[in-house]
Amino acid sequence: MTMSVLGDLPGARALQEQVLEVLSRTLPEDHPDLQTARLNLAGTMADLGDLPGARALFEQVLEFLSRTLPEDHPLLQTARGNLALTMADLGDLPGARALREQVLEFLSRTLPEDHPHLQTARSNLARSRAASGEAEKSQELARDLARTMSVRGRSLDSISDKRLVSDAVVSTALSISSGAGAFAADAVGERLCFSMCEAIRGAEASAARVRSSLRADPVARELRLGIAQANRRLNELAGSPAEDRSRFAGLVRERDRLRRALLARLEATGGGRYLPELEASAIAARLADGEVAIAYWRYGRWTIDPKTKLETTTPSYLAWVLLPDGSLRRVELGPAAEIEAAIESWRSAVGATSRRGSTSAVDLTRRVGLAVTRLIFHPLSEGIGEADKLVIAPASALHALPFDALPDGEGLLGDRYRISYRLALSDLTIEGSSPLAARSLLVVGGVDYDRPAENARTTDRERVETRSVGTAAFSLRGSRAEAFSWSFGELNETRREALAVAEYFRDAFKNDGSPEPDVLTREGATREAFEALAPQHRYLHLATHGWFAPESVASTADGIDEQMHVMGSSLRDQVRGLAPSLLCGLAFTGANGAADMYGRVRGVMTAEEIGAMDLSGVGLCVLSACETNVGLRRGGQGIASLQAALHAAGVRTAITSLWKVPDEATRELMTELYRRLWVLKEPTAKALWNAKQKIREQLDEEGSSIYSIRDWAGWVLSGDPD
Repeated sequence: MTMSVLGDLPGARALQEQVLEVLSRTLPEDHPDLQTARLNLAGTMADLGDLPGARALFEQVLEFLSRTLPEDHPLLQTARGNLALTMADLGDLPGARALREQVLEFLSRTLPEDHPHLQTARSNLARSRAASGEAEKSQELARDLARTMSVRGRSLDSISDKRLVSDAVVSTALSISSGAGAFAADAVGERLCFSMCEAIRGAEASAARVRSSLRADPVARELRLGIAQANRRLNELAGSPAEDRSRFAGLVRERDRLRRALLARLEATGGGRYLPELEASAIAARLADGEVAIAYWRYGRWTIDPKTKLETTTPSYLAWVLLPDGSLRRVELGPAAEIEAAIESWRSAVGATSRRGSTSAVDLTRRVGLAVTRLIFHPLSEGIGEADKLVIAPASALHALPFDALPDGEGLLGDRYRISYRLALSDLTIEGSSPLAARSLLVVGGVDYDRPAENARTTDRERVETRSVGTAAFSLRGSRAEAFSWSFGELNETRREALAVAEYFRDAFKNDGSPEPDVLTREGATREAFEALAPQHRYLHLATHGWFAPESVASTADGIDEQMHVMGSSLRDQVRGLAPSLLCGLAFTGANGAADMYGRVRGVMTAEEIGAMDLSGVGLCVLSACETNVGLRRGGQGIASLQAALHAAGVRTAITSLWKVPDEATRELMTELYRRLWVLKEPTAKALWNAKQKIREQLDEEGSSIYSIRDWAGWVLSGDPD
């Protein structure tokens, strides 16, 4: 098994064949250990492409289990499912379908309607029926999948529950409802699939808002404290070189028990379960005139070869376009590889992926950008019509793309549309935001990453003290993360930036009695100080490193295999399956210090821990200059995870930089942004675009732009734009 996990399938097969040979000589033909050895070897053979050999072994196991177990035994259904999958891969569609019908018939009688194993069985049979040309029956199953997964999504209490949502099941529903293969699209199934996807990606945020709604309740406070402690201990285990699966899984169960208890407390106090509306019509009702919502989704588009009848799955993107009148249009955008390559080329051209920030010629940047626009936006133009505002829910790598900076005609998309982002469109239906804190500011900058956090101190000016409840704004910068170890370089200009932001605040509110800003810098910029002060301020500005784990560390966003989560082969897999938001976060004082005996680094805070904070008074979060040295999809996942953590903690709006922006341009844009927010009182989205425009339009004596597109384009707004 270890060799299989490490990817050495030929080596694993050789050892498994030796084991099977020995057991075949020493055990009776029907011994359970002999069947286990056959199953292990058959799985490896299938992974290596030896489907006939795998089928023969699976058939032996099924024959034995059929003689020794009751007809409705779960292991018998697993054996049938394994054999059916192999038969389908070999093109024996009638045989695979017969087995899958047996499995579904049994599971339908013995499992709850929304059980993940039942959904997998429906998905498998839907594919078999589609491959056999039974369009109506396959679409009926696809509708059942989408409907049930919508219910499952609305009941998810934590990100760990997403292990119950299989990418394969979602992809089956999406593919069949869209008319993949030779079948017509299913309009009813399409709307159900929209609700399903919104339920899945909106579940964590809505559950977190439920938990934060009881912040004044003493029982709820104790439960939230327990959740925060569990998250801290999960962080310690995730960073430890010792793989203690039982402790990690136990902590996840304890954390989720506390989360469920918090939801139960909400019900007990009369609040009821708080869940957003997921129907397209309910979301559309929240759109203003001239506003269009666009929801992107990355999935495995499943098709059937009409000649060979073999299945093919291609990672692809789609987009839903939702209008205020409730009409919903789905657009298939094509293979993910082409789209992601185009995005990476554009980011490279603008200098987003370069450590030194070099940029390409303007004409090349525009030409590459037009290729992206043609792939992900022009196909939607028919549905957008005359709209001038776009609410976009990105997916995967699209989180790393500033849509308003993409070329369109002679200008940019931002010249035609006011663009804001939501983690899920269902956020639009959420009522009753918590009241904002009294106006106050906390800023962080010039962090001493090398100084041990335990020696941290504060000066009179840079103090830590308690005030009334508040709101926040964040600013992240680049860093490196190698798995769970990191080294953060000094950010020379960030202390100046932090002090300048504090001065902007003083000047804007010097006559209305607003409190003096709190400034955490150098050795005083500890995570403990941040945790204590952040909930008490309306604005937070963090000029510090943000980090994402590299591509080599697995994430649920890379695709979910529910069987992996059942088996749990390593701690890394459990982090992937149970706590993926441990894979990104923020750095504070002491972040470069040595880990303690538990693998804990005092100066590092994960997105999992941020999401557990009570930032329900937070209004604005500015996340600046994320890691440039990670792959496109991981970068997009990291941006989305940090945004999700902040919104889950209760913040209303985040302004995130998608790459490292030069210090001079950052200072100028921040000055203009805060002037427009604090002095001119502009809505946040308008203030951000106008600040970008000022940077964009500055010219030198020869009439050339002083700043390149890299210097202003990377800032995006998520959450409430007003």
